[in-house]
Amino acid sequence: MDAKRMTAMMTALCLTILWILSCPFFPLTGASAEAGEKAKLTLMIYMVGSNLETDYGAASRTIDRIAEAAANGPEINLLMMTGGSKSSLKWNAGKSHIWEVRSHRSRTLWNEELMNMGEPETLSFFLNYCAENRPAERYALILWGHGNGPLGFGYDELFEMDPVTMEEFAQAMEKSPFSNENKLAWLAYDASFMGNLEVLQAVAPYTEIMIADEFEVPTDGLNYDFLNEADILPDGEKISRCIIDSYLNAYSQTDPIIAATAIRTEKAEQILQLYHALLTALKEDKPEDYETVLEKSRIKMMPCQSAFYDLGTLAESSREYFPQESDDLIRAIEEATVYHRNNLNSSEGLSTIIN
Repeated sequence: MDAKRMTAMMTALCLTILWILSCPFFPLTGASAEAGEKAKLTLMIYMVGSNLETDYGAASRTIDRIAEAAANGPEINLLMMTGGSKSSLKWNAGKSHIWEVRSHRSRTLWNEELMNMGEPETLSFFLNYCAENRPAERYALILWGHGNGPLGFGYDELFEMDPVTMEEFAQAMEKSPFSNENKLAWLAYDASFMGNLEVLQAVAPYTEIMIADEFEVPTDGLNYDFLNEADILPDGEKISRCIIDSYLNAYSQTDPIIAATAIRTEKAEQILQLYHALLTALKEDKPEDYETVLEKSRIKMMPCQSAFYDLGTLAESSREYFPQESDDLIRAIEEATVYHRNNLNSSEGLSTIIN
């Protein structure tokens, strides 16, 4: 073989290698990809696009922001499951997809069949897939999509707007590695109205910390700049501050109503008992003032004459009648709270639903 031909072959080989290394779908390396090694954290994002993606492209914009912000490195895995929309700028709506994301790069790991994102089996499939394929010391979960407090999350547009109810969430978690003693480090809802006492109670067996907004989340949702903080991503108490601060800072110019809270789930039962004690006292001892107190704390009307009520406002409005019960409830919420920011005066970051 003459020298000219050998030079041409070597040049072609070098160009091919450079192309492969620069390709966004090139197999990603990292500690978790090596046999027998574990990353510090596997972050799992369950993204139900619904009409937020079909009509507004909100999920696609979020994916771009995630890829831009993700500085996860070898010790952080980031896997994302997408689906639930009639069309998408990022994925084939006829299939469900699992992606791996790193800095400015993503690749599809799985896209074999269309699954109902509102079914617990789909969520448990994703959780098990992540644990089996990207093992880590700790795990965290972000649930992205429509939210409606304890009535459900997600709303798959391809399956009659089927949500993941709180009962179905529990079913999915029980069939995943993240029950009993192996709780998630943290769970964040990028969804509206999930900063809710009944939601907190439902997720308590499966995560150490819940992060959520009590009010309606803007269409573009969380600001994912917190993904730059790779060193503290496994630490729920530290990263929750970054998540909430970046979220409020992103909307400082438009100023939507926000009341975001990170709360320790171990206190959920105590808060629930104190809330029930206060509500029972109001109903039984001050029935003539009951509706007045509720009206002051109401956030949103729901179907079937139900409504969301802010727990902080409810307790403050009840103080003149039941000061001890009101103070006990507020104190319990504050003791459980890791971090809370809002642009209101009275919110404690948790709502409840009353029929």
